[in-house]
Amino acid sequence: MKKNKLLLLTLILLPLFFTSSCGDDPLITELVENRVKVLLKGTFESDDSVPAWSVSGPSVFYLDISEIRADGDKFANYRYVDSIPLNETNGFFNGQGLNYKSDDLYIDEKYDNLQLYIRKMGFDNVSPSTNTFYFNGKDVPGYDFNLKQIYLESGPDEDDTNLVFPLLAPVAGSINYDGEGEWVVEVRVVIKNNIKQYSTSDGITFWAIEDNINDVSNESSVGYIGGNLAAIAYAYKKDYTGTITVPSATDYLVAIPAEDDISEYVSGKIPPYITNQTGVLKNIPVGVPMNVFTTSLSQTNILKQTTSTHYIPVATDVILTVPEENASY
Repeated sequence: MKKNKLLLLTLILLPLFFTSSCGDDPLITELVENRVKVLLKGTFESDDSVPAWSVSGPSVFYLDISEIRADGDKFANYRYVDSIPLNETNGFFNGQGLNYKSDDLYIDEKYDNLQLYIRKMGFDNVSPSTNTFYFNGKDVPGYDFNLKQIYLESGPDEDDTNLVFPLLAPVAGSINYDGEGEWVVEVRVVIKNNIKQYSTSDGITFWAIEDNINDVSNESSVGYIGGNLAAIAYAYKKDYTGTITVPSATDYLVAIPAEDDISEYVSGKIPPYITNQTGVLKNIPVGVPMNVFTTSLSQTNILKQTTSTHYIPVATDVILTVPEENASY
């Protein structure tokens, strides 16, 4: 009898899952709809004001990420493998970003950190040119430096703690996910114009991302090159953002959530919003107070700073109240 009742209830409810709930989309579609989009960027800037490559050497960046988590939640449990050209048109290096497949976050959860589980990173243009490594099912010319990025802030880590599996990307202002509307989560790891050549003890010269805390010139005696990478993440609702404009800003213009202190953004930690010589900060979320600063330092010098005194305040507690609003100073 219970089985018959369950079957009858199922037959009654089943059509509801394939009928419109409040529009033309079936309810079943709404139940599985993904409302979180992840954008992956390899730039210092948060927008498309990215300068051209200033380093001539490698032409391809090899990237293999097994997944991205949010405070341990496996919301982007998908592998991303790509051979990314070092040019001005690829989204990874021009500020537009590359899409990383993801699922929804948990509603009404607050997330403070993303973890990028990076399996491999490498560049071509290695010496000797015959050196290869296994990538995406085949041998490719280049060098996988990922395993040598085991390095603490003060020196080589005796416990071999891998700083890129996972790579920690703090979320500026946190992700306070409410499940409403389409969310964009941007993740930036500063790679463009932040690479240098290293040499191994056995005579291999290769390109890798520079350690943004320690000055590591070559592979150390214990085989490390440094793994302190500059990474940041932030989130906003699509079509629920505006801009902050400072016409007098001729160098870098940055913004951080007002709940943060600018002194936190040192030693490789970069502000979430950075534009270069445009004077316009984009995708500022509505309703989130922001503090705005300028700095005349270069990208390289900003990444190496241990103090925040170079940031000059422009405005505090800037709050956009409606989408597409522009706050000008």
